[in-house]
Amino acid sequence: MAPKATTDTCCLTLPLVLEKWQADRLEKRLEIARQLYNTLLNFELKKLRQLEQTTDYQAIQRQIDQIIQDNPDKSPSPVLKQLFQQRDGLRKKAGFTEDGFKTDMKKFQANIAEASDKAAAVADAYKKVDQACARGLLHPNTAARRKSAIAKAAAK
Repeated sequence: MAPKATTDTCCLTLPLVLEKWQADRLEKRLEIARQLYNTLLNFELKKLRQLEQTTDYQAIQRQIDQIIQDNPDKSPSPVLKQLFQQRDGLRKKAGFTEDGFKTDMKKFQANIAEASDKAAAVADAYKKVDQACARGLLHPNTAARRKSAIAKAAAK
């Protein structure tokens, strides 16, 4: 946490003014990020539930619960600390570390980049090329070449 400022400060809040196409693009990107977040969160929760179903984890958790129930003053005992370390070791072995999370995130991003939205991305690109051609920004032959290049890139 940053230290508190010794001088007077103020915060200026300005409204974000967007054009329609910018708002649409931002909305699409936020929706993709939300879907990615929810997918990754569900994946991690599923991994945690699977870990909690193992007999080793359940045995350690039962011992922890028993010690906490028997010890009303809640002073940490060396046995309790050792049980917490064992449980944390099982979590680390199952991939519940910051590096494990980052690895899972990279896997999801690679899958999304490769397959999930190729058809939608190609259709969106075709639409943009067609719109540019209709407005006279692109010659029809240039639009055809660009569509061909998009199709080739999507086929790779």
